[in-house]
Amino acid sequence: MRTNPDLFKGLGSIQTHNLLSLCCKREGSENLSLKQLAATPPAIISEKIEAILISQRKLFSYGVNQAFNSKKESYSGITNSDAGTAQAIDADWFEWRVERGLITTFDDDFLVEIWQSLSHARTIVFGGNDMQDLALNCEMARSSMTPSEPSFAQHIDEITHHIHPAYYKSAAIETLYAYTQYCAEHNKVFFEQPVVIAHIIESAAKLFTDENGNSQETRHFDALMQQSPTVFQKYVGKAIHAIATAQP
Repeated sequence: MRTNPDLFKGLGSIQTHNLLSLCCKREGSENLSLKQLAATPPAIISEKIEAILISQRKLFSYGVNQAFNSKKESYSGITNSDAGTAQAIDADWFEWRVERGLITTFDDDFLVEIWQSLSHARTIVFGGNDMQDLALNCEMARSSMTPSEPSFAQHIDEITHHIHPAYYKSAAIETLYAYTQYCAEHNKVFFEQPVVIAHIIESAAKLFTDENGNSQETRHFDALMQQSPTVFQKYVGKAIHAIATAQP
């Protein structure tokens, strides 16, 4: 951290077991066991961790920005041409979300947009209706913190930290980003009822399969998880718009 502090920008916390899982991964061969990892020299483990943090930062930034790569460059982490190349790859997007959800970052610009979007809702719920521990009181957060305060970043990290499994956490944060963009583009919208991230994802998944079919006959949710960030953001945006326009 002392030698390369930029690796930790926007990183509020790391779950050790997630970091160990990434350290054990090996491309093109069987993953290491924890026993094998423990026998690895510290210098090599340090190199692995640094490579993981660099990779995860790019992976996370790409997911947030990929569908909106015309926005300011600070979001990108990867250039637009790189994003286009990545989009063209026949990727396993479900596995991509699994990896992306293991270590999550919130850069300064994203935190500002989250804070600004809080004026458009009373509550944002990251779990189900009964998961109040994962609820963000928008008015309280805006009145007690500014977007640049470490306490705001910590608050967002604490709420999202316990979302699981990893692929769902990734999807929840993709949905949060789509919500911030919707609020920025519709500055008069206000959500009287709680904005429930789980319901938005469920609605987006249903919209996707209604429009595109479900050839593999998987759950609506599973079908959406296998789509690229661009497709995911498209249908999440539609679901948010449907909620907004259905209000009295």
